[in-house]
Amino acid sequence: MNLRKLAFGWALGLCALAPAVAQQVTRLVVPFAAGGGTDQYCRILAQELGKHGLNIVIDNKPGASGIVAADFVARSKPDGLTVLVSSLGTLANNSALYDKLPYDPAKDFASVTQIAYQPAIIVGRTDLPYKNIKEMVAYAR
Repeated sequence: MNLRKLAFGWALGLCALAPAVAQQVTRLVVPFAAGGGTDQYCRILAQELGKHGLNIVIDNKPGASGIVAADFVARSKPDGLTVLVSSLGTLANNSALYDKLPYDPAKDFASVTQIAYQPAIIVGRTDLPYKNIKEMVAYAR
């Protein structure tokens, strides 16, 4: 899906609120280091939203598989001006990997929009005794 179209769609939705929030800063909290893929998406989004009068700041808070950023946003004032730009790992995977999180992904966050799609692939050596996921799981057992 075209990132600029998604950003524009989000911008249009926020433009309805533009007069009320034009002087306020919206913080996009990125749970990864500056320069990475998610950071780049957010910078493009911030640039597009800026064209519509919104003041966007990117706040990179890498660490602990996104837990640092997610906890920061979960504890922030619930005014809609601090937004977590998350990946599946920060909310879904961490729930499965960690017994205790300082935030509740289901209760502390509400989905706003998707700004990008990044497919994931699994690769392996050609000399392994399996050729697909089903065979890999059987081999692991």
